Amino acid sequence: MWTVVLAVMVALLPCVTPQYSSGTPRVWHVNQFPDPWWFPEQCNRGNKSAICDPNGVITRQQADDIDRLIEAVAVDTRCPCYDCVTNQRGYVIRVALMHQMENLLEEDEGIMDRLKNARLFAYLLTKRWKLTGNCNETLLIVYSKADNVLYTMTGKSAGMTLKDNLIVEISVDVRPFFDDEETIAEGIKEMIRRYRAVFKNTYSRDDAGTGSFPRDKDSAAGVFTSSPVLCLLAMVMLILS
Repeated sequence: MWTVVLAVMVALLPCVTPQYSSGTPRVWHVNQFPDPWWFPEQCNRGNKSAICDPNGVITRQQADDIDRLIEAVAVDTRCPCYDCVTNQRGYVIRVALMHQMENLLEEDEGIMDRLKNARLFAYLLTKRWKLTGNCNETLLIVYSKADNVLYTMTGKSAGMTLKDNLIVEISVDVRPFFDDEETIAEGIKEMIRRYRAVFKNTYSRDDAGTGSFPRDKDSAAGVFTSSPVLCLLAMVMLILS
């Protein structure tokens, strides 16, 4: 059961041309967005993957790095249920990257409407991808480039550890990575690293870095030294199912 939805509107990005094949949609309806586990080739992946990036928002090598990081989370964390402990399994993360989401609400394109649309898109995508796990230990990160929306949805079990305030805090801290298309992948990786630290009960915002310029040895924080601090809207919503 999916109970907690959190959305963060990231700063506006420069207009860029996404990497996608001529037959790949630029605007995605949730019923068309492919599953990287069963249809990796449609997700711009070579094998079964935790990330779907049909429009080439990031490079395949960057997607490979994210896959390895997600696998590390599954290996070195333990979700709080009997099945996870018995089978030594951790939290399950999936990532959906796209050029743009189709508007499912038929409303205006204001900030609040885009957030509501992202909430619905993410919720329906978890259903299509059957992201429940054995004890709702799953979470989905959705990033829509043209909509400028970064969205995290947690299953009930994952949400008990990765609480709303932590998702907001982490999302705000990694926002600068999304100011430049070259560092979008680093933003996703930094977000997953911090989520993993939360799941392992080792997360410290002071150690990770705070504010607009996250500190991480693998990050590209240096590119943000001249980037303006732009406004950000964070919103917590509840879905009862």
